[in-house]
Amino acid sequence: MNISVLLEPLPGVGFRARGSGPFPFSAEGKTEEEALQNLRKLIQDCVVAGGRVVELDVPPYKHAFDEFIGTWQPDDELFQEWQKAMAEFRREVDENPDLP
Repeated sequence: MNISVLLEPLPGVGFRARGSGPFPFSAEGKTEEEALQNLRKLIQDCVVAGGRVVELDVPPYKHAFDEFIGTWQPDDELFQEWQKAMAEFRREVDENPDLP
């Protein structure tokens, strides 16, 4: 398994290697290779202890109104009446903001 690791110098200390995602570990060493070896050991210890990386399939969210999307077309008479009623209601609310 290959993972991306951030390897960065630490002034006066050496280097730090940091993983991400399922391996958010960080390890330091006097050299780049030592920092990477220390990080590799942390990850191996996690795997030896039973840790596993698995993929999880999450189905897309289905909203209760999804089945109605696209059912009202702009030229539908009922839809046009509804739009007019909504516009009238908004005008009334704008003119009388104290209405419940």
